[in-house]
Amino acid sequence: MYQTIVVATDGSTQADEAVRVAARLAAADGARLVVVHVMEEGALPDDLRHMAEVEHLKERQPGIEYRMAGVPGWMSDVIRQTESAGTDHLILEKVGRMALERAMSIARDTGATEVADAMEAGQPARQILAVAQREKADLVVLGSRGLSDFAGLVFGSVSHRVAHLCPCTCLTVTS
Repeated sequence: MYQTIVVATDGSTQADEAVRVAARLAAADGARLVVVHVMEEGALPDDLRHMAEVEHLKERQPGIEYRMAGVPGWMSDVIRQTESAGTDHLILEKVGRMALERAMSIARDTGATEVADAMEAGQPARQILAVAQREKADLVVLGSRGLSDFAGLVFGSVSHRVAHLCPCTCLTVTS
């Protein structure tokens, strides 16, 4: 039924579930799966900025894990591996690459065989739609809520925008 499925990830648990659903559909139909991550341009979101500050300014004590609410634990590991705090762009890029790698692994482990990735920069809804158009997707899969903050509730979420503007079938996964 589907030939090309695009699934978006931001590294959140909701996005991981969307990847699993998309991978099962891709495996069932023998479809190509394209996993996309969009780096928002500009400053780090507040949670990631605070985590970067904590990871780079505080000495870690053995056996104590420093985690931020709403941010998956693996992201703190990525930030910790960025030896110098670097620029916001470098941190966002590193987190994005890790989110893509995790999602690709989840997709393959779930049964998808033809999996590609796309790393984009810009406004997430716009870039997800651009990838769907470029890849000639017949299905776009997204998590209902990702790592977005309160502004997403007020101004509308990425999944809401994509669902309203998507030229093909759009599946929003809730967890």
